[in-house]
Amino acid sequence: IAEGRWLKEGDDWIVKTSSSLADGRRSSSVKFLVREGDNRCIVRTSHAMIGDAAVEDSIVEFKRTKP
Repeated sequence: IAEGRWLKEGDDWIVKTSSSLADGRRSSSVKFLVREGDNRCIVRTSHAMIGDAAVEDSIVEFKRTKP
């Protein structure tokens, strides 16, 4: 079960999430969705925790290409 609070900041979005994992541990993170032009979006995750353990920050890039 997860829930997130979405906040718009200019053209970008910030999503603060919290969840309960199947094994009972809690998890949370902050995701930054940044649009870069018409064909590219970057999702950066930070402040992630699973239980009491910090999770390394990550960046995922989405790029739309023509068929």
